[in-house]
Amino acid sequence: MEERRKNKRFDIHQMIEMSRNSESFQCEGVNISESGLLVRVDKEVEQTGTEEYLFIFDIELEEGMEEMRCEGKIVYTVEQKGKQEVGIQFVGLNDQESELLQKYTRYLEKKV
Repeated sequence: MEERRKNKRFDIHQMIEMSRNSESFQCEGVNISESGLLVRVDKEVEQTGTEEYLFIFDIELEEGMEEMRCEGKIVYTVEQKGKQEVGIQFVGLNDQESELLQKYTRYLEKKV
């Protein structure tokens, strides 16, 4: 089957803060690309396609650690091993956020 993804995904294994309105919880980052993120959560989250969440996580770059803050919407959910895997599409990235994601994915690609 042909790969339909626009951007290459890289495995990550780190905690990510996911929040919406006044609700905030930790989730596990599974993989990331310049356009999205796959996270694993212990609780059920709803896929509306319109709700935007804030994601906060640390990224490692050649120059050191940076905090990444970006918004995304849930594009799919799937039950996996008793947890919910949630596909996130980044939305409304500004130039600085996009550049930071590009630097991060280039850094991850060098580590492979």
